[in-house]
Amino acid sequence: RLSEASADSLSNCGSDFLYLYGLTSLSDAAAVCFSHVGTRNLYLNGLTSLSDAAAESFSKCGEEEVHLNGLSSFSDDAAERLSPLKRNALPLNGLTSLSDAAAESLSNCGANRLSFDGLAGLSDSAAERFSKSDVSMSFNGLTSVSDAVAESLSKVERIWMSLKGLTNL
Repeated sequence: RLSEASADSLSNCGSDFLYLYGLTSLSDAAAVCFSHVGTRNLYLNGLTSLSDAAAESFSKCGEEEVHLNGLSSFSDDAAERLSPLKRNALPLNGLTSLSDAAAESLSNCGANRLSFDGLAGLSDSAAERFSKSDVSMSFNGLTSVSDAVAESLSKVERIWMSLKGLTNL
């Protein structure tokens, strides 16, 4: 675990990229330090959990990208707290499931790009929620989609939509 003092020091490093893949947990106090980090891209792909308070801190980050690919799940409240994030990308490729409530919150996210490449399935309801967003999205873990999911995901013009894993339509 990274101490608050160390997190504060690293948050001021000023580099374009800060990779902290080895961190598997982060205190809420350390997350607050990273909410004002001086880097442009923050990679925390080793985190396996994210508290609601840490999610709120990350929503205030000044980074262009916050990578949280190590998370396999998070609470609906954490998703709601992340949604104000107004940056380039929010990769969440470790998520293996996504509730309809989390999809609703993330569909309103201020990021330009969302990635959910770890999802093996997407509910019709979650897809419908994402259909109301013009955010570019990646669902490369999906190997098939229902007709309703395909219809929903096609409703909005996006810069791009990635479904590279599809083998069945």
